Amino acid sequence: MREVYFDLPGVGASLCCKRYEPEGEVRRVILGVHGFCGGKDSLALRLLAEETAACGAALVCFDLPAHGMSPEQADALTVERCKSDLLRTARWMEQRWPGAERAVFATSFGGYIALQCLGGLPGWQCVLRAPAVTMPQVLLDLIAEGSAQRFREQGVIRCGFERMIDLPYTFYEDLVRHNIAGLAVDRPILVFQGDADEVVPPADVQAYCAARPQMELRVVPGADHRFMGEGQLARVVQETRDWLGWGLTSPETSHRGSAAGR
Repeated sequence: MREVYFDLPGVGASLCCKRYEPEGEVRRVILGVHGFCGGKDSLALRLLAEETAACGAALVCFDLPAHGMSPEQADALTVERCKSDLLRTARWMEQRWPGAERAVFATSFGGYIALQCLGGLPGWQCVLRAPAVTMPQVLLDLIAEGSAQRFREQGVIRCGFERMIDLPYTFYEDLVRHNIAGLAVDRPILVFQGDADEVVPPADVQAYCAARPQMELRVVPGADHRFMGEGQLARVVQETRDWLGWGLTSPETSHRGSAAGR
């Protein structure tokens, strides 16, 4: 498997991207979308790339604005911009590997963005890990003790891990405007959720999936938001590969290629 860092040019700033490619022919592609305050070097994305490379899959991921190695700051971090960057990467992948089977694998905030992009991703299968289906409240709980008033009074709150973001209150308002409570789902979607998730409430994800029969929820016992317990990420990536029909078999055995609206 090869790893290549590259920039995807376009209108505005270039996207900082990374792709994992199998040694042989690319027959399948995965668009990986990291979570809030994460980046394209996500461990889960690397493990998924390793798990699927043997069945001819390439994985491409990118840094959302103000995340990872993105040259932009928090003023560029809007929902519409995140959606645009995701779709821009998808279009590049479609052009580079025409005819390949396609899937999105998105985590947390990335899952929230991916759900809003479904209409622009015809023919793409979708797998979500701990999707932040109630993202406005998730953000408040993460950085403002659950209080919109506290965030509004402070105006800007510094948050992050390896890279810190000076996040303005306007970002929370943007999330509220892009509430996905009423979002319709147009294809089968596999969802993984840990029952010990301390960031995205498991009950919220369970209720969201229950209202949308096309979303198949698999609860991972004992898993927190990052699925860092022994064997938890391995289970997610292996079951993702199998659900997609991308086992170590011929392409003709894929059981979801036509069902996903290709």
